Amino acid sequence: MVLRSFGASTGFLDNLWKQIWSLKIHLKVRHFMWQALNHSLATKEALFSPKCAADPLCPICKENLETIEHLLLLCEWSHKVWHGSYLSLIMDPMHVTSFEALCYSFLVEDSPLEDYDKAYIACVYWNIWKTRSALVCSIVALNPLQVIESSNATVEKHWKINCNVVPPLFCPKISIDK
Repeated sequence: MVLRSFGASTGFLDNLWKQIWSLKIHLKVRHFMWQALNHSLATKEALFSPKCAADPLCPICKENLETIEHLLLLCEWSHKVWHGSYLSLIMDPMHVTSFEALCYSFLVEDSPLEDYDKAYIACVYWNIWKTRSALVCSIVALNPLQVIESSNATVEKHWKINCNVVPPLFCPKISIDK
């Protein structure tokens, strides 16, 4: 398990859990983050070894093992979600060592991100997982824009109700190809 090897010191784990549970977002999203960090999600890789899945490949790209890192960060489809989000993140596979290390860097280490951005990132992770799960159950087709819009709506709703703060306005991203 990557989390235990990465977080050899209890200080690492304590700080990460404290930040996860203090995210200003709905409890179900915090619980999802806890599950993802404990590798408790039913990814195809996790289901394959006990023979609960026919193959360990990502159901979206069908090219790579469906690990938490692949699904939430590195899959080509997830790239579209992250790049299309208002944060316009581009995940570089060379810099993604583990989901835990990435979460630690954006939640704990002197992160320049505001609380709203941290909550937004957690919501994007959660919505990627929800969409993937719906795809596996043959309920929906994949649409990165729907994931982005759902993440925006989840964070905005929570912040308006629970934080008494108007969330930042999203600026539309315009790409111009030369």
